[in-house]
Amino acid sequence: MTKPAASVTDDTMPIVVINLERAANRRKSIVAQFADSNIPFEFLTAVDGSRGDHPLMSHYDPSQSIWYYGKPLTPGAVGCFGSHYLAWQRCVEVGKPIIVMEDDVAALPHFRRTIGILKPLMAEYPLIRLFGLNERPFRQVRSVDGMTLIRFLRGPAGLQSYAISPRGAETLLAGAECWREPVDRYVDRFWSHGLPSLALRPYPFFWGDDTSSSTRIWESKSTLITFVGKTRRFFDHFGRHYYNLRQELKALAPKNGA
Repeated sequence: MTKPAASVTDDTMPIVVINLERAANRRKSIVAQFADSNIPFEFLTAVDGSRGDHPLMSHYDPSQSIWYYGKPLTPGAVGCFGSHYLAWQRCVEVGKPIIVMEDDVAALPHFRRTIGILKPLMAEYPLIRLFGLNERPFRQVRSVDGMTLIRFLRGPAGLQSYAISPRGAETLLAGAECWREPVDRYVDRFWSHGLPSLALRPYPFFWGDDTSSSTRIWESKSTLITFVGKTRRFFDHFGRHYYNLRQELKALAPKNGA
């Protein structure tokens, strides 16, 4: 873990930027983004899946990935899982909510205001996404200072940026002993680990990287449709809808004292 000149203080929400040591240009881009903002951040050295020698990579089980996900994960996808795993460990270590960024996103002008909005929300919500790749059906949870907290009915994919509390990090770590699917798919499975798929919009980040390098993370052999895979998809579909139904009923229930 390395830090730029600005240090994280007790009254700030730490920003952790995942960055491969060999990705010097992305590192420079992040430093330039925050140069005039006076927003403290720190770099987290990403797990380089192409090297295959990181201790955390023992969590990856290729045979489980084939049976569960339908194909093996690429080295880049394994490294991506490991990098976010390290970020969750970092959140538990500092003992307060953090913002996690991948190094290929760019902050929008309202990002600073978003930090102030996030701080009180994190006491109630353990995981709030600040970017998503796909548009998905959602329910509005609440409006806060011109922004909207929503709950996705289906995960949006992508973990380019999100805020997470120690409780949320501990929950994700507990369910990630075996890596058998891409990390964003794991986080998207809210009915499995129990953390709702929340997001604060409009997103304070956009994904500004060219897709050539990021695509290589996910390229793999064609999916092997197994009986186990089909069964898992069926139960995932059921689990997602059942979870969403419970949330809908919970929202309709009368509040105490109402």
